[in-house]
Amino acid sequence: MDFDSLDKSIKTELWTSLPLYLLAITIPVLAWLGFLQIDADLGVWFQRSGSLMVLFAVWVEFKLFKITNFSNPLSPGGQTWDDLETGDRLKDKYSSLIQILKYFAALLAILGTLIWGYGDLFRNVVA
Repeated sequence: MDFDSLDKSIKTELWTSLPLYLLAITIPVLAWLGFLQIDADLGVWFQRSGSLMVLFAVWVEFKLFKITNFSNPLSPGGQTWDDLETGDRLKDKYSSLIQILKYFAALLAILGTLIWGYGDLFRNVVA
């Protein structure tokens, strides 16, 4: 693949990751505030929102792994000089952004795990 088509694929993956980040953040906030609450126990619903936060964070990480593969293009016969140049250009353009997004997704997964495990206790203590 050439640089332009790989660049477009990376941009598409980045833009489609944005709603997943928003869902990972919005769902626990809404659960904290009591939206979509079925039961009287807000702590349990906040705790359950942690599992959705982890789900969306891991989904984003898989999309970022896919982007990393785009920046390592291979021709059918193996790497060519054009492939190496394309990969270097894509890495120069996106590597810092992808690293930041990976760290943010990992942070969301860790926070979601904490909410998933202890969210009911935290919610009941703070509220």
